[in-house]
Amino acid sequence: MKTNKLLFILIALFSINSYSQNGSFGQNSARTIGIGNAGVALMDRLYSNQVNPASLMNFTDSSFFEITNIAILPNFNISGSSNILPIKDLNLYFSGVNGQPYYLKDKDKSNIISNIGETGEIFFTSRINLLSVGFKFGNIGAFGISVDGLANARLNLPSDMVKLVLYGNPLGITYNFKDFTYQSAFNNVISVSYANRVYSDSVGMLKYLNVGTNVKMYSSLGFADFKTSRASVYTNQDAHIQFDFLGTARTTVGPEIKSMIEDDKDIETLPKSAGTGFGVDLGVLGELDNGLRFGVSITDIGSVNYTENSETKEFSLATTVKSVNEKEIDSLIDGVKQKLIGTNSFAITAPTTLRLGFAVPIHKFVSLPGLMNAYLDYAQGFNNNYANATTPRVSLGLDWKPFEYLPMLMTGLSNDITGNIRWSLGLGYSVWKIDLYLSTYDVISAISPNTNAAIAFNFRWRFDWLN
Repeated sequence: MKTNKLLFILIALFSINSYSQNGSFGQNSARTIGIGNAGVALMDRLYSNQVNPASLMNFTDSSFFEITNIAILPNFNISGSSNILPIKDLNLYFSGVNGQPYYLKDKDKSNIISNIGETGEIFFTSRINLLSVGFKFGNIGAFGISVDGLANARLNLPSDMVKLVLYGNPLGITYNFKDFTYQSAFNNVISVSYANRVYSDSVGMLKYLNVGTNVKMYSSLGFADFKTSRASVYTNQDAHIQFDFLGTARTTVGPEIKSMIEDDKDIETLPKSAGTGFGVDLGVLGELDNGLRFGVSITDIGSVNYTENSETKEFSLATTVKSVNEKEIDSLIDGVKQKLIGTNSFAITAPTTLRLGFAVPIHKFVSLPGLMNAYLDYAQGFNNNYANATTPRVSLGLDWKPFEYLPMLMTGLSNDITGNIRWSLGLGYSVWKIDLYLSTYDVISAISPNTNAAIAFNFRWRFDWLN
């Protein structure tokens, strides 16, 4: 039973705090989140090079040095999305009114099912930047290094599961749960970056062109996923409930974490990884003679190979319950069969993503105070691993710094992984050699809690006087 304990603790642990790569729906920095998570053509060095490594240096940089420092102020972002229940409804249904229980009405049940559609989705992602450094002191290009923990967990919940809970099991009705999936991981990423300007022309239509790359080293403390290939509940005419279930789970953790979970031992040394891998980002960033910028990148080309304590198990259940009571429920749980399929290592493809973006300097075409830029991004994942999705993501953003000593205003619109539109809002402020950014991916959640919650903060030392 220790293996089962390991599986369920892993699921609970990684649902709260699990690290991974960016992916098309992962969050990057407070700077990019403030403009709807656009950033492929942003060109803001350490704040945008993870979505396009060519933006590590500006077109006119001769030399610079900048650093983020968690010892002074942390750089982080946290975001969660769900299409199941708004927070206000969750509080109502589970907390009641004035201490009294609230009984769901038919309209409440209909609203829940309507929100979910075919599949309920819960998605969590976060990024903690431990350290980033970028510099350029000569003509050989700009270099950077970044150490990050990038978190995500995702759950796909078939609507039939919710219908069974809400409406019970009427005679002759079959509920199907075969699309239930769960995935999470716990990775740290070290990224080494390089970018350089490869073209400049003061009179041609194409004015500047940068190229860049990030080489990433993934170190994973653990991974867990679960998917069903067959799952149904049927109530026959005799009111007997028939269960049919078949699912597969994969788990892997480092030895120290396994000892902590199974033997209640404390972790006294830095935990060893459960798997390692490599990835590469490639990017291009250009500017036309009218100031329009364009960017193209492919991020996270690679994989993570999990080797420590790797297990693949099959869970199955085929039985009939004649009545719903404590004895029958206990026998139902005990009737779940498990089969160890293998203990071999397995590899998970990194969340490879194609990104396209444009940036328009509105202040060059419209008379207004300060600097204003508009951004349009398109992100397309090649798989559904980690924070990635084959569902396209489109972001539209705007930033405006009306006067030199006033904060920068940022806003944007983007679809999240559940298909809902999110409205971003943020502020950026520069004083002396310091940049501060604070933003949210969903301003509505900050005003009125709903099915999404997000906040991000960035701090950066920036030394440009060497130019």
